[in-house]
Amino acid sequence: MSVSNESLDPRGMTPAPTTGVNPAKLFFRWQASMLRIWAMNCDLAADMFGKRLETVRPAPEQHREAA
Repeated sequence: MSVSNESLDPRGMTPAPTTGVNPAKLFFRWQASMLRIWAMNCDLAADMFGKRLETVRPAPEQHREAA
């Protein structure tokens, strides 16, 4: 007669380590999304700054003919 020892079954031990990983995974996903938002805002600010420079920058001077 074989006795099944379920306490040594590795499938029963898998939920314990994964519960500790889930909060870390959520935290890293949150950090990545915040980094994406920050990078998008930096890109938007750079575009706006470039457009302002174009409006403020004087038109190129025409070359005058030598007399």
